[in-house]
Amino acid sequence: MAGNTFLVGAFGPVLPEIARTRGLADWQLGVVAGAFGFARMAGAAPAGILAGRHVALSLVLSPLFLAAGLLCLVVAPSFALLVIGRALMGIGHTLLMVGGITAILQDDGGAGASFRLNVFEFSGMLGILGGLALMGLLPTHWPWNLSLPVAAAPLLIGPVLGRGHTARRARVLAHARGGGAHGAGVVVGEPVPDPAARYP
Repeated sequence: MAGNTFLVGAFGPVLPEIARTRGLADWQLGVVAGAFGFARMAGAAPAGILAGRHVALSLVLSPLFLAAGLLCLVVAPSFALLVIGRALMGIGHTLLMVGGITAILQDDGGAGASFRLNVFEFSGMLGILGGLALMGLLPTHWPWNLSLPVAAAPLLIGPVLGRGHTARRARVLAHARGGGAHGAGVVVGEPVPDPAARYP
């Protein structure tokens, strides 16, 4: 979670530089900044549907959307492409949040889920603060379209985490279908005999 939110935190400090270098008016700057939140809101329901069916895919797609949005921002020659880049970032962040929460609930629906959800949210905030801090530590003479990709580099770990979740879920399902059920003498899918039937 934290790695993917570095980009979210790092964007704020470069917003004035984007406006200056791209010659944006105040209303255009507001649209660029607001496109992230609008895309998050509009993409919440589709992200929930996807996470409910393919949660690992959500976790893999999230950093890809974030990276595509970052690319649009860095190379954007126009106002429209800046807006598209921020919207892609919003979709990526929604996929991350919904997919992460779904993965936690699928793996642990008991009392431990609340703790893990808190850790998940906390790690996201750490990533945002980490992006802010990293932007402050980078050389000030660097252009914003160099500093932003450097600060967002931790999002590359997202696909690795998605594949890891897929492998973990496969092991859990294999155990449930194999050793977990058959080892206890229960055959999944067959009716359990009534003990009273042994005594006519």
